[in-house]
Amino acid sequence: CPFTCRFCSVPDLNPGFRVRPIRDVVRDIATTHFPRFWQERVTWFWDDNLLVNRRWAKDLLRELVGLDRWWLTQASIDITADRELLDLMQQSGCIGIFLGIESLDEAELRSVDKHQNRVAKYRDAIARLHERGICVMAGFIAGFEGQTTDSIRRIADGLNSIGVDVPFLSILTPFRGTPLYDDFLKEDRILRTRSWDHYNGYNVAFAPRGMAPEELRQAHRQLWRRAFSPSFV
Repeated sequence: CPFTCRFCSVPDLNPGFRVRPIRDVVRDIATTHFPRFWQERVTWFWDDNLLVNRRWAKDLLRELVGLDRWWLTQASIDITADRELLDLMQQSGCIGIFLGIESLDEAELRSVDKHQNRVAKYRDAIARLHERGICVMAGFIAGFEGQTTDSIRRIADGLNSIGVDVPFLSILTPFRGTPLYDDFLKEDRILRTRSWDHYNGYNVAFAPRGMAPEELRQAHRQLWRRAFSPSFV
């Protein structure tokens, strides 16, 4: 992924953007076989941002048309501004896309250099995907500066209102090597006694402002329960 969000480990671990020859990608999809129907039918591109190189992506999707596959991947929400790309996604069998939405607050997005997201456009962007039968999975993060336990719980209301189908709800995590880690290290906010198992997106490895680490963890669990409650849907 070419973006450099401050919390993300990808720019450090896997910098730049590389592509394989399209004929090789299509060959792998067309010739790989599995015992179960759904395994045979579904392809998951595990790239962090498969569609960011528009020319290559559109050429790939044109080649996928006619393969009779359902496919899913991860991408950035700015793809929804390209209607030709969206049409090709539909025609080639896209059934789901994971978007790193992260926050419903512009200031929170700016604080982690997530400049490609525009909160005011979320609802319309998701609607464009739904119009083409594409399920929207979306990542959200709890623990940004200025959040409270109450505002974290209320994230559930926001993701429901913009039409997210499957939310992925994590806790802000300062992975070593990210700018976020460097920021927290300078501020002496890394919880040095917490081991690697706290760096999984579901536990707290830093000292948040305005609440205790355990309060953040509990607010995140309450967010999960609210977002996935049958009565909330």
